Amino acid sequence: MLPHVIFAVLHVIAFCAGGFGLLITIPLHLIYTAVAKPTKRSR
Repeated sequence: MLPHVIFAVLHVIAFCAGGFGLLITIPLHLIYTAVAKPTKRSR
């Protein structure tokens, strides 16, 4: 969950900086989501 929050912050920073950074952060976020192994959450 924390990496998604970090990516969201990076997306906002990239958008505010002119949008060019979104070309980097969005594909990286999609790759991370596809590659990351699901973790079991204990309750």
